[in-house]
Amino acid sequence: MNNNEGEGDIEIMISRILGGILTIACIISLFLNITVLLTLWFGSFLNTKQSGIYIFAFANIFGNCFTVIIFGGYLGPAIMAQNSLFSSLVPWPKFLGFLFHIQWFQDMFLQITTAINRLIAVVNPRASHFFTRKMIIGLVLGCYILGLIFAIIAGYLLPCCALYLYWRKFSFYYIDKSFNYADNILDWPINSIASIIPIFCYIRIYLYVKTSNKKVITTIAESKAAERKSKETKYALQFAACTGFSICNDMGKLSYISVVFSR
Repeated sequence: MNNNEGEGDIEIMISRILGGILTIACIISLFLNITVLLTLWFGSFLNTKQSGIYIFAFANIFGNCFTVIIFGGYLGPAIMAQNSLFSSLVPWPKFLGFLFHIQWFQDMFLQITTAINRLIAVVNPRASHFFTRKMIIGLVLGCYILGLIFAIIAGYLLPCCALYLYWRKFSFYYIDKSFNYADNILDWPINSIASIIPIFCYIRIYLYVKTSNKKVITTIAESKAAERKSKETKYALQFAACTGFSICNDMGKLSYISVVFSR
């Protein structure tokens, strides 16, 4: 056995180990996410008496469950098997990439909607009546519908390029090497907008909280106003952290794509 063959065997072994780790991590993540979903559902966090932010949280976590099911059920095993698990990339591997793309778009739209909701709740709480329970549910459903529509356009209507979960890359990948209409027309602009708007919203929240700690809402008691503002600010910080992780992922995607297409 020459050195190249030995190095190849080591790479395959490491890949299979990483595929197994990914699968196990997805199973654990799915269990934890389902636990949170059940807590939100049976803990009455989604009823009319609670803040609508829990509905956004539920939608976000549900999308995460969808993603880890695809990664743990397909990508991890494909990495371990060192093949796509199907004889052809069409239809099933392409369809699984399409499902992932739906959730990706949906997550981007949810980021924007949630950030705007947090901005209004903290900076102008008197306008929060716009975000009624029905309105929030409608916005969430709208994010899912838009995700489906944009994923269909990107994966099946544009000339190039469909998004695949590719075992050789341990993640998503544009396999086709033609001009990437999907990324240039849809993915990149939407990812950029879904990063810029939340960044603006959370910076605005930070500046507002920093300069108005002593202000209270005149329609309610000062202690309750302070408690409410503190709670809404904590919600905003939590979603800002989630958005930060997503933006880091988007930046990694953009850097990765630039490297791929510069070759």
